[in-house]
Amino acid sequence: TTTLIREGKRIDRIGTDDLMFLDSYCPNMHNVALNFDSLSTDLQMSLDEMSIFLDDEIGGAGTTLNQVSDVTKRIDSVVEFALGSDWIPKMIVMFLNVVNVALLFGLLLSRNNCVFYPYKSMLVLLLVPAFTLLLVLMMGVTSGIGMVAVVNADFCAGGAGSGSPEGTVKQIFWRRNITEEDFVY
Repeated sequence: TTTLIREGKRIDRIGTDDLMFLDSYCPNMHNVALNFDSLSTDLQMSLDEMSIFLDDEIGGAGTTLNQVSDVTKRIDSVVEFALGSDWIPKMIVMFLNVVNVALLFGLLLSRNNCVFYPYKSMLVLLLVPAFTLLLVLMMGVTSGIGMVAVVNADFCAGGAGSGSPEGTVKQIFWRRNITEEDFVY
């Protein structure tokens, strides 16, 4: 966009007014079969239209392209962070597995009627509350991911309709030539 604007201004600086008085530069112009007056008038009108286009359309597009570029850079930094931070979910799952193994070991001790009071205290005071907290946390994360997945699935849904799952179903029926009268209920 900057190149187009720069070239448009350069063409303006050259000027097309000189073409209007071409006969002063070229004394034998009357022998040429081309009509330079109409060509220069057409050129002037085209340059004026291009200047208006550059100012109105391209100038706004340049701002929009800069905004898109900024958003793309932000998305890229988030993706880079996510790719570099994939160890966090792995550590959460590993911690959850360690808690599960400790609970399983407590279950085996209880099954065999073995009582080891320090381990029993650790289970009751530390591992069961940690397991409960992690369970509630994982349920919340799973619910959040589910909601995001549903919203993402419905984002472009609906065809030309309302942009909802109902619009998607109607679009499918329309493409298969199924009407409401075709339904039994």
